[in-house]
Amino acid sequence: RVFAGSDNIRDAWWPYGTGDMLERATVIGLQGELMTDQELFLAADLVTENAAVALGLADYGLAVGARADLVAIAAGSVPEAVAAHPERLLVLHGGRVVLDRTPRT
Repeated sequence: RVFAGSDNIRDAWWPYGTGDMLERATVIGLQGELMTDQELFLAADLVTENAAVALGLADYGLAVGARADLVAIAAGSVPEAVAAHPERLLVLHGGRVVLDRTPRT
């Protein structure tokens, strides 16, 4: 299994680290010259599904009872999410709201 992750946030070994896994997928896409939608899906899978399996996360995914780690973004598709640097609208970590930029009516 191939996966990607990040264990640093702006440290001496990697000053660009932010902990944002979608950003990591974008960097992988740029470095790997991934251009097609299928390749951009792969970049996303490396930092989501594949990483969760490699880490043995049993409660990963969108399901009742799952951990509730979620990033909602302004993108119409996974390839767009990886390539277009969309705004992060809502971030949940363990069910707790960490960031909320959702539009208010």
